[in-house]
Amino acid sequence: MAIRQVNLAFDLILASLLATGSIAALNYGNRLMQLPLGVFGVAVGVAVLPLFSRLITEGNWEELEDSLNFSMSSLAFIMIPIVAIVAALGKDMIIILFMRGNFDLHSLNMTYQAFLCYSFGLLFYSWNRLIIPIFYAAKDTKTPVKISVFIVVLNISLNILLMQFIGHAGLALATSISAVVHFFILIVFLKKKYNQFKIKNLKQSLIKIITLALIIWLVLTYLTHLFSQESVIYSMMRVFVLGAISLVILLGGAHVLNIENSKVIGQRIWRKLTKK
Repeated sequence: MAIRQVNLAFDLILASLLATGSIAALNYGNRLMQLPLGVFGVAVGVAVLPLFSRLITEGNWEELEDSLNFSMSSLAFIMIPIVAIVAALGKDMIIILFMRGNFDLHSLNMTYQAFLCYSFGLLFYSWNRLIIPIFYAAKDTKTPVKISVFIVVLNISLNILLMQFIGHAGLALATSISAVVHFFILIVFLKKKYNQFKIKNLKQSLIKIITLALIIWLVLTYLTHLFSQESVIYSMMRVFVLGAISLVILLGGAHVLNIENSKVIGQRIWRKLTKK
């Protein structure tokens, strides 16, 4: 749980060496990224721990694989389109929340860069929160900690490298890259520790979801230019109207492309939205 906070602390320390406003931009960008991560990624990771503990105790590896596969594909179905929405509407979200007082256009651009770069790692932050409980369920708390120490060192190294080229955005991007590496290391150790455990191939589903996310990004980018006035009111209109269009494209496209588990996920999302 602490690794992202440790990485953020080092991001802010190094940001103090960069242009004025870098620390604030990273703070704002990180807070915005925490919303989808907290609502979906962390929530799923907490929810599956009792289930994983029971299945490992019973030695029911097949059901564990199915549960993990469903959770991973569900998070991919949610998080990848969110990145597309952030890329297209991220500035509008920032305008609605922060564009007042001394928060000017320069602050907007800096915060958007940090927000977008942090968002690139959303899926892997979520997947890591999903896989680490498997180690805990097996009463192995040492392996995740050892891996986390390595990831902190990697993140600091990437921070120092990337900040030379893209400033504060490089610090956010380094955190996302570290999350990707963290995920693959966790998978390697998981397979090594439990030979009987297999993670199903999600490649086909991921390709379809990424294709759908690109469509969402292209549609939103085109539509934002149709009413491009810069104001809080117009930003709110874009976020709510285009956000609804994104949901329609996501659910409709998932049905057309026949994305695995998308029907169940779509039904749950719809129930949440229509719940009185």
